[in-house]
Amino acid sequence: LITATIGNVTFPADADDYEKLFSLMDKALYHGKRRGRNCYTIYDREKHANLEVRSLAKSGIYTSMRELSKLFAGKSRLIDRLGAVMPVLNDGFQIHTMYYAFPGGEAVNVLDPSDHARIGDISSQIMDDIVLFDSVDDLREACPAFHKALTGRNAVSVLIIRIGTADEPSGYRICPEKRRHRIRQEDEYGILYFLSSLAAGV
Repeated sequence: LITATIGNVTFPADADDYEKLFSLMDKALYHGKRRGRNCYTIYDREKHANLEVRSLAKSGIYTSMRELSKLFAGKSRLIDRLGAVMPVLNDGFQIHTMYYAFPGGEAVNVLDPSDHARIGDISSQIMDDIVLFDSVDDLREACPAFHKALTGRNAVSVLIIRIGTADEPSGYRICPEKRRHRIRQEDEYGILYFLSSLAAGV
């Protein structure tokens, strides 16, 4: 399976010669890569004119890890730390919502603590550090309370990241999506695993 990231520009509205068009297309392309890849970006002068390709191209794993570490360290409670890193996860990895699931089976939205749900024990479904269910219906029989909580929030797929080890999980990060999940790259999984390592050390 091959996926692509595309930058779109318009002739002559955005630029009227090849060199300028190519330069603007590069900005849109790298902006798309920074947003998480496997997408397209339509060049918008207001949003993209001041972007520099060189700095966009440098926005890789190291930059993301450093940003996450700084934001994470700025709070004391784990749930607040997870909430603090959401802008990076949203912008760079297209993760818009995250719940922290306590080992007892209660899940709380890290940005809105009033949004919480009983999800029951989901540990039997988590066979790896990071698990993607492309359809929440795969959880209907094994985890009915969790399935109900996800469908009640209009989720169609869910990414679950274990905090701690398989023998001793200290919780889970749950990222529901309202669309089929896009294909994630290896470095994105690396960042998500890194964040779980930070959380496990709290």
